Amino acid sequence: MGVQLSTKKKPNSTKKSLLTTTEFIPTSPSNIEMEYLETFILVWLDLKVDKSEQNQTLQKRLRQYTTSLVTFNDLELCEQWIKTRLNDEKILFIVSGALGRKILPNIHQLKSIIAIYVFCLRPQYHITWTKDYSKVRAVISEPNTLLQHISNDLIYFENIENLKTIQIFTDHRRTRVVNSEIAPFIWYQLFLEILLSSSYLQASASSTELVQILRQYSLNEKENLNLIEEFERTYDKQQCIVWLINNTILARFLNKAICEEDVSMLFYLRFFLIDIYNQLRDHQLDSAHVYRKQLMTLENIENIRTNLNQYLSFNGFLITSTKKPAEISSSDIDNNQFQNVLIEIDATNRDGSMPFVSIQQMTNLNNDSDIVFMCGAIFKIISLTNEYDSTWILQLSLASDTDLNILTDRKQKFQQSKDLFMIVDLLDQCKQEDKANVYCQHLLQQLSPDHVLIPHLKERLHMDAKLLPESLRTVQFVLIGLTTHFNQLASAMLTTLQSLTNDSILIYDNSSKFDFETMPDTTILVFTTNQIISTMTNISEQQIKFFILEEDKNRVDQRKRFDNCEDLMFQLADELYRYYKLEAIGDTKLGNISLAKEKEEKANRIHIELKEVHQRFSHIDTTDKSEVCITTKLIWLQSTYNTDDDMIKIQNLFENILPSFLIFTNKEECHYHICTTEMNHIVFLIMDTIYKDSSAVGFQQFDNVKNIYFYDQSPSTKTYNNACFQLTHDLISYYNKLGNELSAKKDPEKAKDMFVIAQKLCELLIEL
Repeated sequence: MGVQLSTKKKPNSTKKSLLTTTEFIPTSPSNIEMEYLETFILVWLDLKVDKSEQNQTLQKRLRQYTTSLVTFNDLELCEQWIKTRLNDEKILFIVSGALGRKILPNIHQLKSIIAIYVFCLRPQYHITWTKDYSKVRAVISEPNTLLQHISNDLIYFENIENLKTIQIFTDHRRTRVVNSEIAPFIWYQLFLEILLSSSYLQASASSTELVQILRQYSLNEKENLNLIEEFERTYDKQQCIVWLINNTILARFLNKAICEEDVSMLFYLRFFLIDIYNQLRDHQLDSAHVYRKQLMTLENIENIRTNLNQYLSFNGFLITSTKKPAEISSSDIDNNQFQNVLIEIDATNRDGSMPFVSIQQMTNLNNDSDIVFMCGAIFKIISLTNEYDSTWILQLSLASDTDLNILTDRKQKFQQSKDLFMIVDLLDQCKQEDKANVYCQHLLQQLSPDHVLIPHLKERLHMDAKLLPESLRTVQFVLIGLTTHFNQLASAMLTTLQSLTNDSILIYDNSSKFDFETMPDTTILVFTTNQIISTMTNISEQQIKFFILEEDKNRVDQRKRFDNCEDLMFQLADELYRYYKLEAIGDTKLGNISLAKEKEEKANRIHIELKEVHQRFSHIDTTDKSEVCITTKLIWLQSTYNTDDDMIKIQNLFENILPSFLIFTNKEECHYHICTTEMNHIVFLIMDTIYKDSSAVGFQQFDNVKNIYFYDQSPSTKTYNNACFQLTHDLISYYNKLGNELSAKKDPEKAKDMFVIAQKLCELLIEL
């Protein structure tokens, strides 16, 4: 291969000043980038959302309904953030009148937006235009009125969410085969058995790990941290039912975990489930006749109608009342989507049935009519009748495990064998491999190292010595065609980020070298130019997010655009921070505490390291260009430290001309040295060919790096001769140019020294 000269290309775009002050460095992202552990997210857009005392007070009151409160004072940023949310998230959006008029046309159709509140000083100016948007629930000016609307709507939407927890199934008495229809019911019932019993997992259920997750979740929110401290200080298992029925952070986390069958969170909430179960069992009622209003779709109702005398279960806790509602209003529901159903339940305590209690008997609360059933309760469907309009009466009776042959059979086998892998098989049958893997991760953390299941769990998870790879596993960062646009600061920023993130950042010169189809099934974040992206075809943007270097920011799409390379690198840093934080939370939930800590530390280092890069460049004097630099260094970046004959011969060859000869084996250290210590010196850089594609671009942007040479490590006289010839030839040209510049500046003595060095190099060239 020999030696090759790298031609340095300067950026086409105008460079920003390297004297950017550190006050412009982005701070760590707030909770807007964190995973949400509650069902509903409140988003508030207002130019003065964080400025007025009234708004700050209102934020505290809103957090009583959900800790997932995100505030924006920038319309564009808010719109971009909302459009990146998943469709299954539930956003209640508060917006000022003026900003609402601009943003609603762009976000109203999004599935994640379920309610909109126009909160403004003069509602009369905004009533007319908001009638075009069906999701606008109110146009209001009073904080108390806003809170009342949100409180009522959360009850309404929570009722709809409860539909996800209802399972309807048929008990085929003549068969004990678990088919795909009943497998979701069986696995959940067996999973509850594991969580509520001490017979399967010896690890004690405590709130310690949950608190650790909550602290990570609320890292940047003082109000939420106060709630966690209150929980640690005041939680009493004898009063756990109060934490369940009140609108507490613990109850909201549990409700979402049950609704989504979040295996990880249910493991961490195990202590809470056990406390509730024990309290309900100790205060069990003998019988009760209760009612509950429930919204259902026509599809739900038809499914129940065709399964009379079969069974229905509620995965979540069922809160009912002994008082029959005086009337069932349909005025506030969408009759095209939902029907009002009055559920009437006859419950008698039996062996194998889930416990139910009177809330008043367990607490000092004034809930004289409320009865709560344990999560996972099973009921027999007695009848379903249509009363009038969109109102139905559903009669149920509390059932026992023994009423269902297939459940009894599976539970008996499970209790006898204690085969925890049975749930994995059921989840696979439900095509829920991800849940099965999460379940296996938790078993791996809680079972003893010599447990018979450990080899099977490791095989299932394709594990060796390490549990998970060090690099980010949920996202891949890709830079295409950017480095030729980078100035020294952007290049230093990129190199710093690369040094922190293992193989999470891939760099390509052009799009032809990159194939999306070969990427793993993860989120892909592409940083590129508008010119590059115009050449890319057949791109599915469902899992790909683009960040584009382009001065034209007037394009209307969901791609984020930046007009300079430093801002683009700051965005890369923010995204890296975000994903390290998210994965740290996920690893903590899986019990991988050491891995979570490592990622947390990396996340915290990202902005600190970039700040140091900025500070280094802010001290570089780029204003005085009158003095000609004559100090020249030869640096060799090797793949491994190796004092071979070629290196020694090259060092000896130029020792009288370039006495300073440095060797590096770490590209980040070399990069740092050149952009700091050698910033005012001219550098001729030799790099082993292993670095050619991945690293040269980071050095090409430095003004003080005169030339870069790629050296083939294979032993060859031709390689050595070519390297010496090319380097000597370039040094002759360089010193001749220095001599001419110094002559023009009326410095004949230094000019003569440069010409003498050039002459010595000519003599050296003849001898080669």
